[in-house]
Amino acid sequence: MVFSVIIPLYNKEEYIKRAINSVLNQTFQQFEIIIVNDGSTDRSVEKVKEIKDSRVRLINQENQGVSAARNRGIKEAKYDFIAFLDADDEWEKDYLKTIVTLIKKYPECKVFATNYKIVESNGNIRYPRINGLPKNFKEGVISSETYFEVASKSDPILCSSTVCVVKNAINKIGGFPVGVKGGEDLITWAKLMTKNKLAFNYKKHLAIFYRNTNIKNDNNSKNYRIVSYDKDIVAKELMKLYKEYQLEGLKQYIAYWFKIKINIFLRAKEYELAKKEFIFFKKYSKKNFKFFFYLFLLNSPVFIKKLIIKNLWGEL
Repeated sequence: MVFSVIIPLYNKEEYIKRAINSVLNQTFQQFEIIIVNDGSTDRSVEKVKEIKDSRVRLINQENQGVSAARNRGIKEAKYDFIAFLDADDEWEKDYLKTIVTLIKKYPECKVFATNYKIVESNGNIRYPRINGLPKNFKEGVISSETYFEVASKSDPILCSSTVCVVKNAINKIGGFPVGVKGGEDLITWAKLMTKNKLAFNYKKHLAIFYRNTNIKNDNNSKNYRIVSYDKDIVAKELMKLYKEYQLEGLKQYIAYWFKIKINIFLRAKEYELAKKEFIFFKKYSKKNFKFFFYLFLLNSPVFIKKLIIKNLWGEL
């Protein structure tokens, strides 16, 4: 078993060697590393060239965005198991070893992942809030329905530095969507999980996501959730998937997406935009406490909105 590790690179000169070295230091050593330089204008390429290892391949292309870079890496990959790592994140040394175990134990799966930890901009470490897994779940298979149910009430189960996928599975969904300014990975994971099962190790946090570097150095770092529905490609793609597959968990996930957007618009005092998002939230949400809370809040006088929002979420 050999892995193709794909690292998209754009202006990450401070971090790219850390990412590459975290792969080279894996306890499982059967891999190639494909660095797709997406038109970097800093010294990122020079930093990659300082690493002398025949398993590292550098591919240069004009700036086309992170999806195009990942898709190029998939096209160039020699092996059937493809793992993704962002240029400013890193893996713990047993990440690939744990993925190997998942592949051998759960051959019916096409997607594999471990848990991860988040390093905040102030240096604090926190662990994802993942709710809704079966009681005492440590490792195992997660179905499409369960995946979306969990994702609708949690931090992301999958992120772009934790996922390994079988090459033909990601090719079947067309890889990553090109031209999407943000959330392209959410679309990709959703498409994968409507068609495949996930083998997931919940107990081991073997990828490290650096929130501060992803925000300040990513060329697609705008808050893609702040866009109105007419420009919200993520929402539209999720709704297309629900229309095709009719998964109840996916319906909950779409409601969760619109709830997040309502919160953002409310905090930004964009009350009319929040009301427009509620129209879609209403279509997919269960008629529970949260539904009636937002119905009340959106129809309250402005001074009540401001008071509730300040107490719940604080100021932007």
